[in-house]
Amino acid sequence: MKDLIKKTQKELNVNKLSICCLIIFSIFSCSVKKGDFYKKEVYEIIRKKSKNGFSQLKFNTFSFYNKNEKIPASIEINGVVTHSKFSDSIANINISVLNDKYDINIFFIGKETIRIKNLLVKSGDSIVINSYMKEDLTPLY
Repeated sequence: MKDLIKKTQKELNVNKLSICCLIIFSIFSCSVKKGDFYKKEVYEIIRKKSKNGFSQLKFNTFSFYNKNEKIPASIEINGVVTHSKFSDSIANINISVLNDKYDINIFFIGKETIRIKNLLVKSGDSIVINSYMKEDLTPLY
């Protein structure tokens, strides 16, 4: 009988430890997504407060394989296409936006399109999106 009680206590301790680990993991994983910085393989989003109080998106596009090489990509925001100002080999796009959710596509000839769904922009946000474009191996016809 004592063995059964000890075994049950061990199982309860393991269950408590598992639940604690799950709670801690869920807290930390949520804070990463809701924070001021979010990173994936081909893009990163940095959320700052705007100095002038207006909400804006700033795009920087680079080559995936050479992070110093800027690319003059085009940006599609909720179906509206914007082309970069490309001078002196530097591509910069700054767009003032309203507070809303945005679907964003970043594309360029010979590169894979980067898609960002439901990007939430709040009042006074200044969001920097650094994208790193991979080569598209699909032949151009």
